[in-house]
Amino acid sequence: MEIVKAEKPALLKIASYVLGKPSTEIEGVVESEMFYLQQRVSLSGPLQECTQESLLMCIRHAIRDNMSLDESAGLVYIYPQGVKTKSGNWVKVAKYELSPNGLLSLARQTGSILDNTQVKLVKDGKKVIGGNIELLLPSTPSPRWETFEFDIDDIERWKKFSAKKNKGTPNALYLSGPEGSIDSGFMKAKVLKHSLKNKGTNVSETRGQILKPLPEEFIAPLTNEENATLNPSKTDGGAEDVSFEPEL
Repeated sequence: MEIVKAEKPALLKIASYVLGKPSTEIEGVVESEMFYLQQRVSLSGPLQECTQESLLMCIRHAIRDNMSLDESAGLVYIYPQGVKTKSGNWVKVAKYELSPNGLLSLARQTGSILDNTQVKLVKDGKKVIGGNIELLLPSTPSPRWETFEFDIDDIERWKKFSAKKNKGTPNALYLSGPEGSIDSGFMKAKVLKHSLKNKGTNVSETRGQILKPLPEEFIAPLTNEENATLNPSKTDGGAEDVSFEPEL
């Protein structure tokens, strides 16, 4: 984790800009995120095999998104993925992805949603066959509530995608509910994530309202080694299939 420690001044600049406070006031925030990252890596053998550069990118993303890498917060996934570099070598990199709750937090920060209801599940007996959520969206002349509904066809589509991604075997949570149905907690996460898809993720369109895009001088340029690791050649195989599946 030496590269992350060496980048502390740059991380402080990013946090200061995002939070609108001097670096002297938010040093504890950055040090906490560095600790949370180190804690995750120390408890995960696969993450220990990932490149230092990719782990650095994860903490940069988290600070820029005003998220926390604290696992108990449930805002961010970090998982290993194999990529083929332009030189033809396979390496493991750490991938950063927002959880459903992370997407909800980002959407609220950017103002792309103003409020939300709890996810409601639709059941056939004990089996979960669907779910819905209402989001309060900005609108003119006044905000409006919009309902997002997902049914058994959506569940089957997600399951097929999961199986394709995981070498023919879908995430076990698709079948761990009553009578082989989807797990209820997993379904709630899926409904939340898919209802928020593409909301609050376009930096140039909405984040400037609250989370301002970083000036170029705050973003350290990637070295040749980082570019080779984090930007695999599209013509040389791209990403390797991995068994880990974050919430879709």
